[in-house]
Amino acid sequence: MREIKEELNIEIEILQKFDDKSFEYDTFSIILIPFLSKYVKGEIILAEHNDFKWLSSEELKGLDWAAADELIIEEFLKLNLDAARTL
Repeated sequence: MREIKEELNIEIEILQKFDDKSFEYDTFSIILIPFLSKYVKGEIILAEHNDFKWLSSEELKGLDWAAADELIIEEFLKLNLDAARTL
């Protein structure tokens, strides 16, 4: 929640924590700790990024994800996203 506030200037509510994912690159390791969240309030003001887009789950499939992120996206896309948006 703190990272989202710092980087995007919005407040979110955590809906669900996914399983942590470990990934080994050639020169380093990474552990991702993903959450499903929903927008609560605030206007997006980018502090660390150049751009943002609101995308459907179908549109997410077509993006060029980092190898570590692919594990998270796969789990995310298994959810019933329409049900999650109504929470």
